[in-house]
Amino acid sequence: MMKTVYNIILDFGGVILNIDYKRSLRAFQQLGIQWNDPALDGFNKTEAYMKLELGKISPNEFFDELRKYFPRPVSNQELREAWNAILMDMPSERVELLEKISRRYRLFLLSNTNQIHFEKYTEDFKLRYGYNFENLFEKAYWSFKMHLSKPNPEVFKYVLNDSHIEASETLFIDDTLENVLSAQNVGMLAYHLHHKDLIDLFDESGILKPKVVLGKD
Repeated sequence: MMKTVYNIILDFGGVILNIDYKRSLRAFQQLGIQWNDPALDGFNKTEAYMKLELGKISPNEFFDELRKYFPRPVSNQELREAWNAILMDMPSERVELLEKISRRYRLFLLSNTNQIHFEKYTEDFKLRYGYNFENLFEKAYWSFKMHLSKPNPEVFKYVLNDSHIEASETLFIDDTLENVLSAQNVGMLAYHLHHKDLIDLFDESGILKPKVVLGKD
């Protein structure tokens, strides 16, 4: 028997917004950054990054920490631009899909993000579409505002309780397997978006395809 989904919680980066870590890496390299790890993934595990994502330090404090990796003085603006280089486009087809989904389901957003990126992509969205990005959702949950981040199971429990929704009636979609498994462990339906586009999971009217709900797509 197929479970009924009434609520959908979406990840943001890699699901709605296209991102590319290597763009930021190249931008930092052009500024002269020096670190042993060849990829940004190494930096993403540092204390400074985690504190920024959890809203425990300010952007300027984060830039001060980041500046330690450079052999020459770099401005906050230079660091901001390089940091934001990871952010790519938010295809209009996905935005249109979100509008359709929100008419069919209770739609929420749950994103590990930081204030620097948040300010950039919400400003860009407002300029392009003329309204606030968060208006696409019943509520958007951001790690730097909640001081909680995925895959901590507490973040899923918080969203479920705050939104008054049942885990068994809620589908969570994320491109990171660890987050998907954590959501499943608290009783949610979850889908790992891997080598697919969000658009592929829904029909033209914004209804989930049956195979997605069954976890077979």
